[in-house]
Amino acid sequence: MQKTLNDWQFKASQYITGGMSSNARANKFTNVPMFGMKADGARFIDLSGKDYIDFFMCHGAVMLGHNHPGIKKAIINTLEKGFYAGMDTQETIEFAQKVCQVIPSAEEIRFVNSGTEGTLLALKSMVIFMVCTIICWQIIWLTK
Repeated sequence: MQKTLNDWQFKASQYITGGMSSNARANKFTNVPMFGMKADGARFIDLSGKDYIDFFMCHGAVMLGHNHPGIKKAIINTLEKGFYAGMDTQETIEFAQKVCQVIPSAEEIRFVNSGTEGTLLALKSMVIFMVCTIICWQIIWLTK
């Protein structure tokens, strides 16, 4: 007997808090999260074998579709060269250059792993700027 999404939800809830890795995966119509098995183009198949048109497209991360041949080729080429964990590559530098050219106000950029990390770095920069500003004003005030 093939498992239903409710069966998968029950199993997931035994190991994953809330039964899913993100509340955004909850299906508002069925109250059961989507569990994917395979995806190609604009379609995906859930763990029960049902075929869907994917209007969600991973929060926009797969705007070109699931399993896009060009993206798949780039990933395979990168994996064949070896995975450089913690190191920048020629592609990193060239992509940063393109981003800076397309966004004129982006004089320099930093790649991060998540929005949370980016926010924390921005807050850290703000705190450093504020502390330096306060110290400079204190120096000016004390030397008067």
